[in-house]
Amino acid sequence: MSLAQRFPGRPSSMASQYKHTYRAGKAARQHANTVANLGDMDSPGLFERVGTWAHFVVDAPTQFTRPDLSSVRRLVFVCSANLLRSAYAQALCMQAGVEADSFGLHAHTGMRTFATPARIAAAMGARIDQHRARHWRDFTPDEGDLYLVMKPDHARRLLMLGFPPQRIALLGHWSRPRRLEIRDAHGKSEADLRQCFALIRSAVGRLVREVQDAATAPRLHDGGMQPRPPGDAAPNAPKRPLMWAMGGAAAAASLADF
Repeated sequence: MSLAQRFPGRPSSMASQYKHTYRAGKAARQHANTVANLGDMDSPGLFERVGTWAHFVVDAPTQFTRPDLSSVRRLVFVCSANLLRSAYAQALCMQAGVEADSFGLHAHTGMRTFATPARIAAAMGARIDQHRARHWRDFTPDEGDLYLVMKPDHARRLLMLGFPPQRIALLGHWSRPRRLEIRDAHGKSEADLRQCFALIRSAVGRLVREVQDAATAPRLHDGGMQPRPPGDAAPNAPKRPLMWAMGGAAAAASLADF
């Protein structure tokens, strides 16, 4: 019996052994690059979900809370129907001059939001009455997108659809109080709608400031740490930083009360 027959998974030559080792090392490096944001991506059971929730509450590293913010140039908000949560978050950003977009995993493209949520959203600083829902199939992704989801199931759905794992994050990580899930308030009371929008409003404000800080973080220059010049992206970042229609300082000031 040959070695190949005795050990069917073993490379039969030095060249194939090298290729096998290289591929294994590359896979390990790719895993290491995203593990800080994703954590363990095995199918979650009850105990895993409880553990994720516990880690989230104490602010320990957990799934979808450690994305790389240095090269973000557009915030994309994702929920189920793209009528309330993601629509409101997008409207807040656009009103502040921050480039943003949104879509829904189960949305009906072209559908309008309802009167009561639109009225409450306007009272809380963002108009969504002209918003039209969009299904994920009708969305065009871009290289510098950061996908902000409302719950872990949304994140896992994006992974299944092929969205880049290091570009997915839970929006509730930035809300105050922090939430593992920002629940859908569709069909619920006006108080529930206000609570939902308040969480999103607080999260968007903090997220935008963190993205701005990451884009202007110090870098190695002439032997020491120097502030990054305005408009100079982080190393290996996309060419355009997060777009600010009114300028970074003005946009941050408009979000200061979030």
